[in-house]
Amino acid sequence: MIARKTRYTATLLIIKALIRYKPSTSPATNPLHEEGSASYAATGFKGGWLFKSFCKTQYASQPGWDHFLKCHKQIISLLDFWRGLGAQLKVSDGGGYWESRSEKKLQKSVGCYDRLVAAAGGALEDAGNGMAVESPIFDYKNFERLEYEGQREFGGKIRQFKRLTGLK
Repeated sequence: MIARKTRYTATLLIIKALIRYKPSTSPATNPLHEEGSASYAATGFKGGWLFKSFCKTQYASQPGWDHFLKCHKQIISLLDFWRGLGAQLKVSDGGGYWESRSEKKLQKSVGCYDRLVAAAGGALEDAGNGMAVESPIFDYKNFERLEYEGQREFGGKIRQFKRLTGLK
């Protein structure tokens, strides 16, 4: 039996934010300043603070498009907020929403990623080889349809991947 997780924890629609802060000697604006401490933490980054992070929203689509859109827009709103405070952002949004603000483009993109992940996950699961395959995509009510459509759309690439990796 293949183990499956039932969490909305990951996605291929990755939003990466790179945030730079001006150097600060003020405890009020130094994020690593500890209350009552006169010391500061060195970052090794010349030119200010540097924070990197990413967020994945794809599996927020399991309950439906409206839920996904709400989650994705909340992340974008947070990034807009940081930008409004003067942070320099470098954002890579796999769904293209950051650049275009197009819900139609985003919906098309998340559908494509859902089909790809379902087809790839199904192929890995079918290959067996004693591997446990876990992905929230398996919990989608329409997984079988997504897998079928994904195989039609990406089957050649998946077969090529299986040949290169020795999967059956």
